[in-house]
This record gives sequence, C-alpha cells and structure tokens, in this order.
Amino acid sequence: MDSRGLAAYLLAGVRFAGAQYTNHYTGCFSPEPCAPSGYGSGTEELDLDFTVWRAGIGVERPLGEKVVIRAEAAYAMYSREEWVTPFDDVVVTVLSGMDANEVGLSLGLARYF
Repeated sequence: MDSRGLAAYLLAGVRFAGAQYTNHYTGCFSPEPCAPSGYGSGTEELDLDFTVWRAGIGVERPLGEKVVIRAEAAYAMYSREEWVTPFDDVVVTVLSGMDANEVGLSLGLARYF
C-alpha cells in the first residue's frame, strides 16, 4: 500500500462463544385438565457453547505515516443448538433450538509501530 492509497482485505475466522439460555414456563403439569389456580411453573437453564464462523471485508486508508483509518463489515454465523425438555409427568417433550447470526460494521483507527 502506498501512502496515498486505499487497501482492501478479506476477513475470515472462527471463534468460540458461550451463552446462557433460560426458559421460564407456567402450565398445567397434570394428565388431567386443571384450572389456572392449579398451574405450576418452572425454569430450565442451559449453558450453550457455540462455534462461530466469521467472514467479511475491510478497507483502510492511511491518515499519516503510521496511522490508518479502517472500516470493516462482517457476518458471523453461530452453530445451531437443539435440546429436548421432557415433562415426564404429562408425557410431553418440548424440542427447543437456538439459531443465531450477527452482522456488524466497525470503524476504527490503527497505529503501526
């Protein structure tokens, strides 16, 4: 890159992320129908670990001899997680899943040493 030029580059990478999922539920947990006064409630908590694939593009332009301004646009795709919550008393299972992605734009300054 010369001191007056604009440089473009590609971004690619993998990272690992953790998330905590909490599900609060209320309902009739009896095989027989019940009134709202007979409803029970509960909470399900899961710690999820995701593998994140990231790709994007960036451009940078010099502002001086050792300083550049940089702009990056990236897309991140998280691995899908699925799990089953059993309610054995009423012979019901609930399939749950989480599928996430992220789009980001950043602007910054970098100084070379």
